[in-house]
Amino acid sequence: MIYNFDNLVFQILNVDKYTHKPNYYNVDKRPFSALSYRLSGEATFNINGEIYKIKPGDIIFIPANVPYKVDYSPSESIVVHLIDCNYNTVEKIENNENINAKSLFLHMLTSFNEERNVNKTKSQIYNLFSLFADDNTTVHNDEEFDKLIKFLKENYTSSDFSVNQLISYSNYSYSTLQRKFKRLLGEGVIEYIIKLRMLKALELLSLGNLSIKEIAYNC
Repeated sequence: MIYNFDNLVFQILNVDKYTHKPNYYNVDKRPFSALSYRLSGEATFNINGEIYKIKPGDIIFIPANVPYKVDYSPSESIVVHLIDCNYNTVEKIENNENINAKSLFLHMLTSFNEERNVNKTKSQIYNLFSLFADDNTTVHNDEEFDKLIKFLKENYTSSDFSVNQLISYSNYSYSTLQRKFKRLLGEGVIEYIIKLRMLKALELLSLGNLSIKEIAYNC
């Protein structure tokens, strides 16, 4: 997936908001990639014979020089056009409610067009992908551990959340919990919680509408 591609590089050509009327289009090869977020309505893409149905909240990445066909309903989207992008796989990303992708795309729109800050826009794209990469961390088919991670992600921003709650929820001892985190996620339980909170803080910082004190409280 694009959000797990550690060597991703690109330059931003433009960021725009588009309104689509109901229609069917044949789109020829273009010298730039497109990363788009569906604000409203739906679209059905036919890319190399594969069908991608995009609903509000979904993200689709279409590499450069890839022709496609698309059937739009009345809809809106935010599209980031990229040049010199080294990722060349068509991808649909179904948004997880834990990640406020809409706000990040809206801020990309503002950062690029109003603030004229290309580096800030790029950092928001990398931030978006890092959040998706973390949210889609696999747990190696351990269903019990998967439920524990779900519980953790639903509660880790609470001010009174602690490792003891994980222990009570799972009935693991601390040492067993620590071993599982190390084996399945490659880091200890406390380190993992800190990372989640840091990523959440980074997301909130990129939105730019909260003070440091408010962000600390929310994380």
